[in-house]
Amino acid sequence: MGNRTVTATLTALLPELDAASRTVTATLTLSGADLTVGETVRLLLSETQPTDGVWLPSTALVPDDRGLWSVYVLGAGDETAPNRFPVTRRQVEVLYTEGNRSLVRGTLQAGDQAIVEGTHRIVPGDRVQVAGRV
Repeated sequence: MGNRTVTATLTALLPELDAASRTVTATLTLSGADLTVGETVRLLLSETQPTDGVWLPSTALVPDDRGLWSVYVLGAGDETAPNRFPVTRRQVEVLYTEGNRSLVRGTLQAGDQAIVEGTHRIVPGDRVQVAGRV
């Protein structure tokens, strides 16, 4: 089909569930498509669901207890070391992953600064210096 875009209508969902992949077969009718047998088309689905959450790079996600996830954030600095911040943990639920980013919600608070790189080298309680801050 090249780079053409056509509209498809869902005409049937087969009742059998594939036990291995947990998928069902869908039958679509393509309107205005001049296809030959064996030609491949790509189906792009888009669904919008309003929800609370924040998008983060997936590299910010840190495995937590019992298969859950958390994010490391910068804690409040103090006067004795104004350019160093304690690392704290916020538990999150991963709602959706798209490419290299994830939509999460949980104990993150407005203004939290997530640590998105090098999370394998730190633990809660460590003090870190933010690049570019003095």
